[in-house]
Amino acid sequence: MTMGDRIVVMKDGVIQQVDTPTRLFDFPHNTFVAGFIGTPQMNFFDVDMIADKEKATFVFDENNKIEIPLKNMREIDESYLDKEIHKVTFGIRGENIIPLKEGIDMEIIDIENLGNETQLLLKGLKSEEVNIKTPYRISSKIGDTVSIGFEEKFIHLFNKDTGLSILKDKAVEITKNKSDRF
Repeated sequence: MTMGDRIVVMKDGVIQQVDTPTRLFDFPHNTFVAGFIGTPQMNFFDVDMIADKEKATFVFDENNKIEIPLKNMREIDESYLDKEIHKVTFGIRGENIIPLKEGIDMEIIDIENLGNETQLLLKGLKSEEVNIKTPYRISSKIGDTVSIGFEEKFIHLFNKDTGLSILKDKAVEITKNKSDRF
C-alpha cells in the first residue's frame, strides 16, 4: 500500500481491481478486494436489506436490525431501493465500529493492547466474529458484553451472490473539484 501509486489485486490469476491504494481501501469493487486490503480484515455480515429512497433497513438476525437514513450512507444502486428484500453482504472495517449505549450486543472473546491502539475480537450475530480496532484503551475484559454500532458513511454493501459492490462509486466526482484537495 505504501510502495506504489497503482496496485493490481488479483485472485486466481484474474484481475479484480486496478486502482490507487486509497481507492482500493475506500471503494473496493468486490468482497475479495474489500477483505484483502486493510488490517484487520474487513468484517462481513450476511444480511437482508430492505430499502427505499429514504432509508435502508438491515436485518442481521431476528433480534438485531438497524435502520439508516440513506442521506447518511454512500449512494446505493437504485435497483436495490425497491422496498423488496435483498440478500446483501454488509461490510465494515474495524476502525468504523463504534461503542453505543444501545446497539448490537456482542461478547468480547479477545483483547489485544498494542500501545497506540486496542484490537478487540467479538462474537455474536450468528456466532460471527467481529474485529474492532480503536485508538483507545478500554476497561472491558474478556467475557464482557459490549454494544456496537457503525459509522454509517463507511458501510460497504455487496451483492450476496456475485460479491460485487452495490454502492455507486463517487470518487471521480470528489476528485474533479480541485478546491477539495490539500
